[in-house]
Amino acid sequence: VDIISLDGMECAGHPGEEDIGNFVLQAKGALALSKPYVCSGGVGTGSQIAAALALGADGVNCGTRFCATKECNWPESFKSRMVEASETDTVLMLRRLRNTCRVFRNDVAEEVEAIESE
Repeated sequence: VDIISLDGMECAGHPGEEDIGNFVLQAKGALALSKPYVCSGGVGTGSQIAAALALGADGVNCGTRFCATKECNWPESFKSRMVEASETDTVLMLRRLRNTCRVFRNDVAEEVEAIESE
C-alpha cells in the first residue's frame, strides 16, 4: 500500500457503514497510520482542504466537486442540480444491506426508504 483514502461519512457515493465523520476519522488517521493518506468526503473548498491538511491528511480527494465542471461530460441538468442542492438534498439508502450509498432525494429514494423501514 502506497497511500490510503480515508472516507468520512460525508463521502458522496459510498460513505461507509460506521457513520464516522471526517473530523474524527482524519484526526484518528494522523495518530494511527504510518502510510500517507488523503481525506475523502465533503472536501470541495479551500477551507475544507486546509482543515484536512491541519488534521494530518497528506492530500484530499475532491471527487463530486469536479463533476460539476465544464470539462465533465455529465448532462447540464444534473450539474445544475448538484450546484443548487443543499446539504439536506441527499439520503443514505441500502443501510440494511450494509452497502450504504448516498443519492439525491427523489421518488425512488423515498420508495426505497419506505421499503427499508418495513
